[in-house]
Amino acid sequence: MRKLPFEILKYVEKKDYTIDRVGESPSKVYIYETMVLKVSTRNIDAEREYQALISLQGHIPVPRVICYIETRKKSYLLMERISGKPLFQWPMEMAIEVACQGLKWLWRIEIAHPVFSHQAHALETIKNNIPFYQDHWDDDTLKQRFKTPKSLYDYLEANYPDQAPIVLSHGDYYLPNILFDGKKITGMIDFGYMGYFPKERDVSALIKSLVYNYGFQSDYLEKIETTLGMHFKPEWLEYFTLYDELI
Repeated sequence: MRKLPFEILKYVEKKDYTIDRVGESPSKVYIYETMVLKVSTRNIDAEREYQALISLQGHIPVPRVICYIETRKKSYLLMERISGKPLFQWPMEMAIEVACQGLKWLWRIEIAHPVFSHQAHALETIKNNIPFYQDHWDDDTLKQRFKTPKSLYDYLEANYPDQAPIVLSHGDYYLPNILFDGKKITGMIDFGYMGYFPKERDVSALIKSLVYNYGFQSDYLEKIETTLGMHFKPEWLEYFTLYDELI
């Protein structure tokens, strides 16, 4: 591990760790016996995650922040390590039920912070990603509809569902980000995209994660709607599914 700021080092020096390789985050995550250290390039998403963890304390189970430090190029978020296994390690039916419980908790919360994401920032994020995806556009199905990532961005910019009711959205609601001990949710993590968005943003991510971890089934949406007791707009679900292609 590269040299750490003193404020972080005093907690972790000479302690054993493993590197977490679950997920696709560009951050480095170091797992200690009782702590987790997340090292990221300094950006708004890293600051947002820190502010989310502070703001969500007492509302839903999230890790307690031990120390947060920003340097000129990096951010260091040291958190308590929480128990439980990622939700994808549990049976599919249980994963859906537990994930829906987490959404109910999250969507009831009413807190605000200037750093939390919103429509304008969401569009700016994917616009900034276009140069990266320009040479990685290997999805043939998407190619048939959108010849380039820029054409997909143009579609997303023109069709954002700004008429949809908004809630506090996790923004990255994949099964690895929900920890469960067999009885209760022990914690939610990775809040770098948290903000106020339509419910369909979290539901589309959950469906994508179910497909990735359990294989395609045509009734995931039906199961989620039944569990939550609500219905979701197919066109808004499709929008955020497409949005996710440029994250």
